[in-house]
Amino acid sequence: MLNNLSCNRVAQANEVSLDYLNLKPIEHSILTAARFYFSSFARPEESAWMNVVMFSDRFFPGENSSKIAQAVLIVVHEIRISRRSTLRFQDPVCINCKNRATTEERHFILMIKEVWLKHTAAAITHAMLLCEGNNTECLLRAINKLVNLANLDGTWDAQNK
Repeated sequence: MLNNLSCNRVAQANEVSLDYLNLKPIEHSILTAARFYFSSFARPEESAWMNVVMFSDRFFPGENSSKIAQAVLIVVHEIRISRRSTLRFQDPVCINCKNRATTEERHFILMIKEVWLKHTAAAITHAMLLCEGNNTECLLRAINKLVNLANLDGTWDAQNK
């Protein structure tokens, strides 16, 4: 996709290694796609969203790859419109950053995991923290659609066995 560049950014104390989150490949792909979308909003001149569109079949192998990529974008949009402050995210191509997660990214991934596990209360808690206490109804609906699409595609099932 892209060369592994380094932004020379120093890790923050509240960031964790992605290893700590024990991500399944599909979860890692969702996080990476979201990071590209977030990058597009932060630096529109770089058109980072094109990486997800052009390589959706690599991010999400299967016949629903483009639908899953679109569902991730809708989730990102819902997060953006519900928050009041800037969301912190890691650079998806930086060799120093892409293997760490910000607090917001942890809530993002944990929210997805909890929806997948049908732990509604925990999913709502992560959504509220991610959205700074603002409305989460549309975000949770979008996350449910994303999880259902990924399941229909078989990628979640293949990774959970």
